Amino acid sequence: MAFKLISLNSITGFIMMFGWVGLAAYRERGLAAPAAILAGLLGGLATMYLTAYLFRAAMRLAHPGSRFSAEKTLGGKATVYVAIPAEGRGQIQISSSGMLHTLEAVSEDRVPLESFASVTVVRTLDERTVSVRKA
Repeated sequence: MAFKLISLNSITGFIMMFGWVGLAAYRERGLAAPAAILAGLLGGLATMYLTAYLFRAAMRLAHPGSRFSAEKTLGGKATVYVAIPAEGRGQIQISSSGMLHTLEAVSEDRVPLESFASVTVVRTLDERTVSVRKA
């Protein structure tokens, strides 16, 4: 994932710190206006960098299972969770990346599949729907 310095959070942090550091430098330290503005800019830029770094670090904490794709289940064994009618949709449960996922499913052979039947995923229809065949 790219390092994203400019975001709503980092811009808000820049504005906040620019104001606080600039005001503190001008009033508390007695710096001239140009020096106070420069201090505010440096404080704001440091805050932008820190905010972007913290959000990037937080994104790395995501578990690999939270980035799930139905394509990862091709050829996998699953269990029918909600019965799949011959011409409709049901649901299956399948384990992927160490986590149990529930997906919409249709019958590849157009035969009804009862709950708790073992099935194999044969293709993906979209991000959350797969086609299955009785195992």
